Amino acid sequence: MKFSLLIKLIDSFFCLINRIIIHCRIRTIKSKMGYCGTNIHIGNPNYLLYPHLLYIYDNVNLNSGASFILSPFGNSDMGRFIMKRNSTAAQNLTIINHNHTTHPRCGVTYKSQSLAHDGDIVKDVVIEEDAFVGANVTICAGVVVGRGAIVGAGSVVRRSIPPYSIAYGNPVAVKRFMFTPEEIIEHEKQIYKEEDRYTMEEIVSFYDSY
Repeated sequence: MKFSLLIKLIDSFFCLINRIIIHCRIRTIKSKMGYCGTNIHIGNPNYLLYPHLLYIYDNVNLNSGASFILSPFGNSDMGRFIMKRNSTAAQNLTIINHNHTTHPRCGVTYKSQSLAHDGDIVKDVVIEEDAFVGANVTICAGVVVGRGAIVGAGSVVRRSIPPYSIAYGNPVAVKRFMFTPEEIIEHEKQIYKEEDRYTMEEIVSFYDSY
């Protein structure tokens, strides 16, 4: 009985230490981010080398297990991961901000060229306001997940997703829109300033594209 109690106490102690370490790590990440908004929740990431490329805005929920496969070797204003207000990403998100060259130099192994990031094509990855990204989703370089969109769990996103759409699959595909254009207009009247709302022409163009 005493031995069992001792084991529980030791386990509780190490759990507490682990929580403290994670808390300190996340505080350090936030302090080094390119932008860190207010009232954000960031879970413990699985892989992150370049926190300065993260731009996380207000009221964002970014759950644990995320992997940020980021190259810092693009233009100074490219390669960022931008997650805008009120958006959510479930566990194990993977963000990739670059593609290795498909035109390697002669006389150089592809391995050495890719490890040196020689010829990388680096682009931003953006999750717009109020979007929801499910668990185990991979989002590739240059993708914009539109405002209010939902990306289903397990999706591989290599193309941008229009606002207020529901998309999932590998490769991802838009399945439908959540609202009619008229409903989007009414929805945005209630939660966005007038200058931030989509026009009917813009909304119709989203539908016509898909």
